[in-house]
Formats: sequence, structure tokens, C-alpha cells
Amino acid sequence: MSAPIDWHSPLRCPRCKVDAGHPFSVQSKSVSEIVVAVRCKECTHEWTLERETPTLAPKFDQRYPADDKLSD
Repeated sequence: MSAPIDWHSPLRCPRCKVDAGHPFSVQSKSVSEIVVAVRCKECTHEWTLERETPTLAPKFDQRYPADDKLSD
């Protein structure tokens, strides 16, 4: 697997060195890895990145105040 990358968007294009790369496709490589296809909006260069599968953290449902408990 490649070295860890700062995962921000847009990503720096390796060809034109402009921060214009945006993911357009994500595929599973294995249970713990994904392959992300990235395209530069400036020069249309395409490249792929391999990364560990992101851990998704559940987000608190903001529709209900934290102190408001729903009771049966």
C-alpha cells in the first residue's frame, strides 16, 4: 500500500502540481483497502490512490437536543 496521504479535497495533481484533483470513483480492493480514482479538473490527468477503508463514526442525530430523551 502507498504511503499515507493527507486526505483532503481537492488533491494535488502529480502532473500539473495544481490542487484540482477530485475523486470520481471508489472501489473495494479488499476488506481493509479501497482504490480511489482521481481526476484533475485543470489538466484532466487521472490517477489512482490506495487507502485503508475509512472508519465511519456515527454522527449524533441533531434533530433532537442532547438533553431531550425519547421515552416509551
